[in-house]
Amino acid sequence: MNALRKLKYHEDKVNTVVLMNDISNTNKHGPNNIKYARFGRRFAAELVDSIIIIILGGILAFIVDFFYNMNGHSGTLFIALFFIIFLIYEAGMESSFQQATLGKKAFGVIVTDMNGNRISFGQASMRFIIKNVIPFAFITILFTKKKQGFHDIIAGTLVIIKIT
Repeated sequence: MNALRKLKYHEDKVNTVVLMNDISNTNKHGPNNIKYARFGRRFAAELVDSIIIIILGGILAFIVDFFYNMNGHSGTLFIALFFIIFLIYEAGMESSFQQATLGKKAFGVIVTDMNGNRISFGQASMRFIIKNVIPFAFITILFTKKKQGFHDIIAGTLVIIKIT
């Protein structure tokens, strides 16, 4: 029964039904079209997202400091809010219909599950937390066939180049 759950039916362009069980056989990301995003492209996308979050964090820091002057205790509040805002930004964008943060969109990559489908907010949150808590979670991108970071492996996700 478990094997049956993994199988999907997809109607191809000539209306014939084909049996599929992984991303290599899905519609526009077929066996010859799938391209996994490499470390450099992913790093550049992460850099863009970090700049966006730093700007948002600067605005947040100003608001926290200006309105909630907590006599030096606003640092902990700021770190917690910063982490939550970054989580909502990244997990929300990756689990949306766009499947990518602004940085990933800029570099033409999307995040999918192992079958090429949109990921859930839970999967995106798991990716984010593991990526930001475990040092060097990205290093496995250099050594895995599907260019998955440790956070991708645990969350069951792929980062692929978007086919337009």
